[in-house]
Amino acid sequence: MTYRNVKNQEDVFEVQTKLYQPKKQRIIAINHDYLCSEYQRAKMMGIGLAPHSFGKKDNKLNFLVLGTGAGLLTMFIQSQLKPFLNKLDTVDNNPTMLKIAEQQFGFKPAKCTKSHCADAMTLVNGLQNNFYNMVIMDINYEDGNEAISPPFKFMEPLYVKRLIALLKDEGLLTFNIICYDKEMLTKAVGTLKQSAGEDVTVYFMHCESEMNYELYFVKGKGDFENRLENLKKFLKERSLNRGQWLTEMEMEEAIVKIKPIDKLTGDEIKA
Repeated sequence: MTYRNVKNQEDVFEVQTKLYQPKKQRIIAINHDYLCSEYQRAKMMGIGLAPHSFGKKDNKLNFLVLGTGAGLLTMFIQSQLKPFLNKLDTVDNNPTMLKIAEQQFGFKPAKCTKSHCADAMTLVNGLQNNFYNMVIMDINYEDGNEAISPPFKFMEPLYVKRLIALLKDEGLLTFNIICYDKEMLTKAVGTLKQSAGEDVTVYFMHCESEMNYELYFVKGKGDFENRLENLKKFLKERSLNRGQWLTEMEMEEAIVKIKPIDKLTGDEIKA
């Protein structure tokens, strides 16, 4: 949360809380320009792995978020990248969750953003190939099987290949995995590695504070060695707040944790 000027309340979602002291001419609002979660930051710093997909600032970008949830990641992308967006699709199959996102977290799609209340398994079959610069997998567990997120059906080779097909050349697919069972987590990582295909380069990052594993699939070779410089260039070209991304959200420090998937062995997998 943050303080906002009462005279400039467009796209601001005011909240009532006792955690912040009231200030004159200020309201307390959800800060959609900041990501608190390490794994969500990990997704966005993956942009540095795929510089050719994101290209110059004049190229409008297309994003797909699978798993809207509270809408915070979608709203961050919308708030930060709105001038550079062509289309931002976001999907959740739970209408109650979408209502909570709107009423409690200020989820408010702009004209460039389309919120789908649909099953992500079937929705992707109707989407255009070679269209998205970035596809974000952030689906939670299913009722009755809370051991792993996303459910294994979203890691099946045919589905992963379908997601990769949606990407433009050098596009980026990020895959968030949460699992507290080492054997199950090892199986999930192995399945995803095999699903990638020869023309896809895979990286990973272990978000230690949240027990998440973030997997990055680049449709092509990617640019691992220059990932930090690529991210800095992306921010600079679009006049985005580099101090906020790199320092406040600690992306400059954390991006070095991204490694080639071959470095993720059974001994290193922690659950």
